[in-house]
Amino acid sequence: MDEKEIEEPNPVDPKEGEEIVEARSKWLKISSKVETKTVEPKANADGEAAPKETGDHDDLDNKDSSFDTNGSKNNFNDKIMALNEIFHDTCNKTYEDLMRNEDILHEQLMDLMATLDRVYLDSHVDNFIRQAQLLFTNLRDVQKAYTDIIKEHARKFFNKNIGNPSVPVQLKQILTTADTLSTALDISDRAQLDTIDDREETLLTGVRQWHAGLVESWRAEEVERHRRCVNEICHLIDINREELDDVVNDVALVDPDLLI
Repeated sequence: MDEKEIEEPNPVDPKEGEEIVEARSKWLKISSKVETKTVEPKANADGEAAPKETGDHDDLDNKDSSFDTNGSKNNFNDKIMALNEIFHDTCNKTYEDLMRNEDILHEQLMDLMATLDRVYLDSHVDNFIRQAQLLFTNLRDVQKAYTDIIKEHARKFFNKNIGNPSVPVQLKQILTTADTLSTALDISDRAQLDTIDDREETLLTGVRQWHAGLVESWRAEEVERHRRCVNEICHLIDINREELDDVVNDVALVDPDLLI
């Protein structure tokens, strides 16, 4: 290609170049002012800069959140203590009611046993004693009749066989005289009556002891039952109180927010 054919660029007008440079410099100044512009804090009456508001809002938010947390914990603990007090009051009332009912039941059972002893058992025992005494009285009458018959036959036998060598040896000792025979018969009668008296005394003493022992066993069993029930009531109330105190102590250490 020939050098003549290469076109040269149009020359730049000096005025246009100056206008472009001036416009560019103005644009740079404006943009730099916009970027470097900041909001200055307002000064108070003394000329001091006012504190930033963002920090105050953060502190208030933190205080509110702390207040809400502490308030919820205090409210939770207050409810726990109130329920604990209600439960203890209920335990006390239950204890008083159970003890009062147990005392009433004990007194009623003691009165019932006294009535049963006086109205039914005493009457049956007295009737038994009367019947036994009547029986032993009849035995004494029978013994008396038996002794009279023996004496009559002994006198007849003595009169017929006095000096008879065929009389057994056991009878010869009491057939020596009439007084000896009569004394022997009286001793035998007395021995039989003493045996009857001893049997009567043994029977009556036994039935009276049985009666007293039965009533005393009733009373002892009732007293033992009453004491056992009282101990069970006290043990039950104490266990419930201890379990509740343990629960309250455990719950007091728990964050209420974790229970939600």
